[in-house]
Amino acid sequence: MHRIVSRRPSPATIISLVALFVALGGTGYAAVALAPRNSVGSAQVINGSLLKKDLSKKTVAALKGNRGPRGPAGAAGAAGPAGSAGPAGAAGAAGAVGATGPAGAAGAVGATGPAGANGTAVAYARVLANGTLDATQSKGITAANVSHPATGSYCFSGLSFTPHNVVASPQFVARTLGTFINNGLGYLSCPGTSQISVGIYDDGGGGVDAPDDSPFMIAIN
Repeated sequence: MHRIVSRRPSPATIISLVALFVALGGTGYAAVALAPRNSVGSAQVINGSLLKKDLSKKTVAALKGNRGPRGPAGAAGAAGPAGSAGPAGAAGAAGAVGATGPAGAAGAVGATGPAGANGTAVAYARVLANGTLDATQSKGITAANVSHPATGSYCFSGLSFTPHNVVASPQFVARTLGTFINNGLGYLSCPGTSQISVGIYDDGGGGVDAPDDSPFMIAIN
């Protein structure tokens, strides 16, 4: 006959069985503790694991406190870069004319320039309309040298020189003037001894020019 031999379990076997019972017991407890269905208690929630979407609206509202006081303003930030220039605006209306400024001080009188060279005229004179001579504007010609025998006629004789060129100009624009040298013909009612005869006529504007008295200047060389 075979002899039945009884053996005692080893310590390792005993520890393995205890661990198995603990594991099975924990699973069974969890299945019982989760009743009722779809409910979670504080014991099943890991701290810090819930999100806002896991909470009800009432709970979220209850978690909100009153707004705290406004904190102090922060330091001003650095200035940003300048922006690009904008388009030019329309020109504004012209302003009112300003008041006239005060007149400036008179400038100093300039120095007198050098005297001009002597003219080449041998004689000159200003003869008035009635044939008399303006001695203040005459040289080399005296009152005795001038006669006025008729309207528009002026005669020069007794001059101490022989005239070669004569330039005369009436003092009124509407006059024409003719001069004759050494004619010796008694032209313009001048005597034959006249050295110069001057005739002045009123410009008729295309018509007949009539003799007319007028002051004039005469220069002789």
